[in-house]
Amino acid sequence: MSASFSRFRTPGFPHSKFLQHSDHDWKFNNLFQYNLADGDCTKSEAVVAESQRLCRETSERTEKQKTQVERKFDERIADVDHWRQEGNRCCAKLQEALDKLAHLKLRLTQASDACRDPILACKKTTMERDKRLGTDMVQDKPQQEIQKYLLYLEEVVGVFEKTIQEIEDQMISDRAAKQRLLRDVADKQAALEIDAHASSCRPENTITKDFKFDPHLMNPEKSAVTMAEWERNTRHNIEKAEQAVKNSRTIYPRVEEMLERTYVGLTKQRLRVLNSLGDRIRETATAQKNLEERLSRIQKQVLEVEDTLRKLEQSMDRKIPSMELASSRMEGRRRRPRSELCHDDVDAELEEEVRQLSLSVHQLRGQSGQAKEMLRKLEQTRLALQKEVEVKKNTQYIDNEHCINTFANITHIKH
Repeated sequence: MSASFSRFRTPGFPHSKFLQHSDHDWKFNNLFQYNLADGDCTKSEAVVAESQRLCRETSERTEKQKTQVERKFDERIADVDHWRQEGNRCCAKLQEALDKLAHLKLRLTQASDACRDPILACKKTTMERDKRLGTDMVQDKPQQEIQKYLLYLEEVVGVFEKTIQEIEDQMISDRAAKQRLLRDVADKQAALEIDAHASSCRPENTITKDFKFDPHLMNPEKSAVTMAEWERNTRHNIEKAEQAVKNSRTIYPRVEEMLERTYVGLTKQRLRVLNSLGDRIRETATAQKNLEERLSRIQKQVLEVEDTLRKLEQSMDRKIPSMELASSRMEGRRRRPRSELCHDDVDAELEEEVRQLSLSVHQLRGQSGQAKEMLRKLEQTRLALQKEVEVKKNTQYIDNEHCINTFANITHIKH
């Protein structure tokens, strides 16, 4: 304690060792505390104001961003729904085209089948007239007309078969385009449902304490395509479908014109044959027996090939559920949250399963194509043998009247 301070010590009171500061110190300390508090309050008020401003700004920015996200959701949903509807519309047009092509194919098949009996009759009478003896072995009018009728029928059948094959090829193309569209429409429907659900979600009022944003979500999915690729793929499928429909529609008038033209030509030629008809064919019993044996073998082989085709189709059909299951699993696993979306052993096995299933279906489809081609050849051989067998059966009939009656019973109709 200073000497100056000790002079004011009150008499009778003991000197305290705790009285270490002067009145000036006391006042200075109070002023310092006042200024410190006032400064902190001023700074605090600025912090509060800035915090309120920042809260308002972030709230407005959040609401603006949320509104923009909702608008983008609406635009995206409308865009996807538009292309989904376009896909459905094209699918309907493809189905209509397929139905018309199937009807045309049926008509052509019936028209081709209707030519079998006239062809058989022509061959019978031609072979029989070749067995004429003496002066009757002449290239007379009936012989010429029968030959013309036969050639015309075979030409017509060939055109029919070629057109049927063209229709079948176009139907395959239409089905492929439709399948692509259906797959694309299904994908877009799934995307619409996911986006609709995501768009309808709203922030929870309660705060999830354990929530942690996964920064990996900011990285685009490796398998994701760009918008340009998405739109290009969608337009490509639509354009393919439209082209398939256009190609199908070009077939309709050609087939109608061909059916009308062949009907008129066959009817006129049949009348010429009836007016100048000769004898029927005769065939030996040995040749007939040999043909029937081969026909029986061919028919047995046809049944075996048809059974094989059914087994191949069943085998391919049995692969579809597995393919759908694997695809469903892969698609479902793509929705794993955040870091759970990893390429694990399950993904690898699912991909291997899809590859193996695709390989199996590809091999079965290839084998099915070979079997169908073989069946088509067997059917052609069977038809040819049937015609020849019928010819051989009728070779024993040499009555001209019978030949005339055969052609008289043949009737060409508009298919």
